[in-house]
Amino acid sequence: MFTTKRWLGVLVVLCLSLSLAACGGGNNGAGNAGSGNEPPVSGNAPASDNGEGSPQAQKTLTMFVDFPWWPMSDWSGKIPEAITTATGVTIHVQVASDANQLPLMIASGELPDLVFTYDHISKMSDSKVSYPWQELIDKYTPDFKIDDLTKAVNTVSDGNYYTVRDGFSPPGELAKYPKALFRGGGMALRTDIMEEIGNPEIKTLDDFLNVLGTVKEKYPDMTPLALTPGQIDSYFRLQLGLPRFGFTEVEGKPAYFIGEPRQLEYYQFMNELYTRGFITADQYTWKDPNQSKQLALTGKAFAWEYTETAAETLNAELAKNGAAFTFTQLTPMLTNKAALINNNPGWAGVFVTKSSKDPEAAIKFIEYMRSDEGTRLGDWGIEGEDYKMADGGYPVFSYNTNDLDVVKKNGFVYWGLLADTYITQGLARYQPENQPQSTAAMEAMTKVYQSDPLLGTLVPEVGSAEAVIQSNIDNMIKTAEAKIYLAKSKDEAVKAYNEMMDQARKIGLDKLNEWAVKRYGEAQSRINTNQ
Repeated sequence: MFTTKRWLGVLVVLCLSLSLAACGGGNNGAGNAGSGNEPPVSGNAPASDNGEGSPQAQKTLTMFVDFPWWPMSDWSGKIPEAITTATGVTIHVQVASDANQLPLMIASGELPDLVFTYDHISKMSDSKVSYPWQELIDKYTPDFKIDDLTKAVNTVSDGNYYTVRDGFSPPGELAKYPKALFRGGGMALRTDIMEEIGNPEIKTLDDFLNVLGTVKEKYPDMTPLALTPGQIDSYFRLQLGLPRFGFTEVEGKPAYFIGEPRQLEYYQFMNELYTRGFITADQYTWKDPNQSKQLALTGKAFAWEYTETAAETLNAELAKNGAAFTFTQLTPMLTNKAALINNNPGWAGVFVTKSSKDPEAAIKFIEYMRSDEGTRLGDWGIEGEDYKMADGGYPVFSYNTNDLDVVKKNGFVYWGLLADTYITQGLARYQPENQPQSTAAMEAMTKVYQSDPLLGTLVPEVGSAEAVIQSNIDNMIKTAEAKIYLAKSKDEAVKAYNEMMDQARKIGLDKLNEWAVKRYGEAQSRINTNQ
């Protein structure tokens, strides 16, 4: 199995055997102009036959965006206009009205030139539906370089890759950008109460439990810790170095996350929070994240478990409300096992459909969007106007990237306007001047970041026996783990955990793991073949 360090070794081998451009992923948004130690920007816009950006040169491509929540309704605003000027391509956008629209379009064969989707990657990755990217690159854009690991994590069972998913950069590239930060679970504490109890050091999980115990004793009417629905496990699994979902490595082989033996350690810790009265049973029934947030905002909770933005999120609202207290982000890692495990090979991707009237223009447009120039323009805006590069090699923005009105007006999308990478996302998160607490929290997480992207490719095909097993296990866990959390003693918690694991094996955990081992080997071979 490949740990992060072993992945870096693989990339070194690739660098020796491939050309510098291919290894560097220059057209994959990995460049970082201005930092002084990065590869040069490459992948400029394709030249137009009739004069770049002129009315005669412009071509129109149709694109279906498979996200009803996409912030843009059309290809307008200064950023899309700048992209059109650079590429000679304008886009006629159709945004999905619901999640069923794209499958119906695929079934009918009535597709536009481009499709941007995350929920139907497997359906679009079909030679009857879409062009393989390599076929188009070989024919029209031979200088469009994609590294072998990125190809491997996007290649499907027929040996082709039909897209490159956004939000991914090879570990070897990430290592060049220490200021590209990763997000994860976070914890915010009442600043005034910490001062009142003497600002005790919190360097370990035991220290954290001791502080919660002190708060419970001195402030009996206060909830020591409020957990956020959907994020309940994010902070403590981070501290214990455990995956939250998907596949992980167990004894040198891929295995579904619940089969990691140390998961019991997490469940025992969560049970201790309950048995010592630091959390309440009703927190596990909450569906709305605002239920836990309101406890913190109204002064009824000492600690709020959320993400790296927990303290800054609360403090912004508390300032508006004129509250007399604030929160501080707990940034240190509290164990030597801490690990931010992110095996995700990306999320959404752009496809060139077999219905495309101009596949050459489509792949050239994609080449530009995936270049350093294109990803930064789409993600960050216009350099010198919307952002400037700081000496440390990160963007400093002149606008609020979370302001949806600004996004809609100008047309940039901070999580990726059709194409982005971990690097473009991560560098944008490094904001020590404007967001010092969340930046510090993410810096601590990034130091313990671990990734094996091939594990992230282990996603059973919809309708397969393995997909059914995985779904049934996940549904079972939701019910079974509540019994562990709310067990009345440590022994009862261990018993409930063992019963959950027995049930997982009955559902088919071993069969799912056997499938994962085979698929992982196939993915590895795709990389080894190109070394």
